[in-house]
Amino acid sequence: MKKISAHPFRVYSGSRGKITIFDEETLNYAEVGSSHLVILNAFKIARDPKKVIISMPLSKQKEAWRVLKELDELGFFSRSKSIPYPKVFNLNPDIRAFRIALTEECNLKCPECFVTKNRNNLKTMSHATLETVIKKTISYGTSEKITYHFFGGEPLIRFDHIKRTVDMVNEAVKTRKMIKPFYTMTTNLTFLNDNMIRFFKKNDFKIGVSIDGPENINNKFRIYKNGRGSFKDTKHNYYRLIKAGIDTHVLITPHAGFLDQLPKIFRGTLKTFPSKTITINTPFHYRSLAWNIDGEKYAQILVKLVRIARKNKVTIDSAASPILFSLANNIKRHCPCMFNNGYIMASISTEGHLSFCSQNWNDVLLTNFKGKMNIPIKRISQCSKCEARHICGGPCPAFQIISGKEIDRQKCRFMQTILKEIAMNAKIFGE
Repeated sequence: MKKISAHPFRVYSGSRGKITIFDEETLNYAEVGSSHLVILNAFKIARDPKKVIISMPLSKQKEAWRVLKELDELGFFSRSKSIPYPKVFNLNPDIRAFRIALTEECNLKCPECFVTKNRNNLKTMSHATLETVIKKTISYGTSEKITYHFFGGEPLIRFDHIKRTVDMVNEAVKTRKMIKPFYTMTTNLTFLNDNMIRFFKKNDFKIGVSIDGPENINNKFRIYKNGRGSFKDTKHNYYRLIKAGIDTHVLITPHAGFLDQLPKIFRGTLKTFPSKTITINTPFHYRSLAWNIDGEKYAQILVKLVRIARKNKVTIDSAASPILFSLANNIKRHCPCMFNNGYIMASISTEGHLSFCSQNWNDVLLTNFKGKMNIPIKRISQCSKCEARHICGGPCPAFQIISGKEIDRQKCRFMQTILKEIAMNAKIFGE
């Protein structure tokens, strides 16, 4: 019999007092007993399984064979050398979504927003640039649906741009130059009017509304330029969308000072804003893209939010979502910015430049619309030995380029902790 070896694995305290093992290569979880760990440890180096089993006491051999076969069926063993984890991985992703920054202007003055910090240097896309951008993006939707995500600043300031985009795209669909795309938008919703509601309903828009908690918390962060809070206006307009039957959901951006209150904020948001999905934005610095909260604590809190969401039959979208998809489908993530299906969302700046990063259109990230992008993922030596390497996708390339640093330690802590939390809460994630 050919020699076999156990893949690198981690042992965690599982749910319901059991032991959980995680296979770092196949991304499999299994709740096991002590006999499974004995077999795994026996095969940390490549060995002939028959010789290992017959070396055991006769009374234990039958059980050992059963356990070995069980672990083998789960994919915990390899009969060949593992593929090296590359230090640099050049990714050539397909773009299937465009986040278009229509304007950097906003009617709010949120303290932590890039708009507030750059208020003397804000730009708005011109009509000519918009038309050039849409003409270039149409070809991406020839054989598959793409997504147009309208972004700002506050995108409703340039509702004329949104209408023009839809007019151009509808014409392309009519002439069979592209498949009808998805339309989404992130907005503070304070500019909403009846004309917009009719337009969004007619064109099947999905609207994400930024709300950072109950009124007393939201109004600390989402304020008008005169200092007045925006909560009541946003809530009023949110219900107008719901009444019109428009697919509407909430986006919450966690703040470091209120991180411990996030479960309470989440419950309150569920009660106040009816939604099938709530998105918890990944909290990072607007310029460097560095995570600005404790990664370990954030992972633990997200698990609490998943528990609350399950109880209320609501879907939660967060930094844990691509990890769960990866684990559920045994798909290794080669890049941290990939969607579940292997595609990415790119950003288009107000000047019409393309960035491979959906979160930032910094000048150093810009490229052209020709062909596929080539994104270098540069990993440090610790990455090759990290248990989370295949669900993390490696360091954020945009963070590396902008900050000049190799790795974001808080993101690392999040990735390693979320694996442990999933093992300890297998029941809620298994659903």
